[in-house]
Order: sequence, then C-alpha cells, then structure tokens
Amino acid sequence: TDVLEQQRIMDQVLAHAIVMAYPEQQWDNIPQTLESLALPPESREAIAQHLESPEPLDQLLQKLTPDFALPLVAQCQRLAQADGDVTADEQQLLDGLKAQLA
Repeated sequence: TDVLEQQRIMDQVLAHAIVMAYPEQQWDNIPQTLESLALPPESREAIAQHLESPEPLDQLLQKLTPDFALPLVAQCQRLAQADGDVTADEQQLLDGLKAQLA
C-alpha cells in the first residue's frame, strides 16, 4: 500500500479513537478536539468525515503497516489518557495497534 492509503487508514483509526475518547462529545465540537492533536488540516477533515461511519476497526488494523502503526499508537494513547481513564474499548484499540508493530 502507498503512503496516501496508509494516511487514510490512520485517519479512520483516529476517528475510532476520538469516538471512544469522547463518547459524549457533540459532533460540532469534534473539530476543536482535533486541533489539539496538531494534525494537518486534511487529516482533520478526513477524520471529521469518518466520525459517524468509520470502516470497521479490525479491517483497518489489518491494512496498517508497522511504520504507520507506531505514530498512531502514540496519538491514540494520548487520546485514551486525556480524560485520565482508559476504557476497555480504548485499551482494545491500543492492543490492536501494538499487535501491528510485531
């Protein structure tokens, strides 16, 4: 897969992570949340588009290469720990990403 495809997968995985980290968040407030992640504008737009209907997480993780999984682990960890409580869903996502590094 090429870099653009990997970026698309990363954006969708982040969409899952954001929904898990902010389950009560209103969709209108998500862009402000994304700004705090210091992502490029095109990634923020892609994530916003995928928030309501991202691809299934297991399919995304299968397509992710280790080179791209590594920075994603850090971003998802920051999101998961932002509220001081890592939920079971968030831990499952982190474990899935770490498995892609092996």
